[in-house]
Amino acid sequence: MIMRRKMLQYLKQQLLRQVKALEKKEEDIYAKIKPLFTEKAYKYLMELRNTKRSVADKIVKYIVLGLYYGAIQYPVDEIVVEYLERKIEGKTGQIYVERRGELKGLDDVLKSDED
Repeated sequence: MIMRRKMLQYLKQQLLRQVKALEKKEEDIYAKIKPLFTEKAYKYLMELRNTKRSVADKIVKYIVLGLYYGAIQYPVDEIVVEYLERKIEGKTGQIYVERRGELKGLDDVLKSDED
């Protein structure tokens, strides 16, 4: 019984060490790529990391690959980070029109004008 408790305690400690090592590794990745970005781009990426972690991780992956293959120029600015965010999330450009205090998409406005 005592050996079982000790073994479980040891396994828990080992698991905690592994989790801490993964967290440290992730922090190291973001610290290592900091020189690749302008200040605004890095700040925006860190905000994304706090709000949308998976999107920020994909952006880092794409930027590293883009720099490696020469598709993205050094230093990476905020526009590139925003562009990649929009592509990953599937957002497209939308034109909005304000009428009578309401904000509507251009498609909705044109449909209502035809009726």
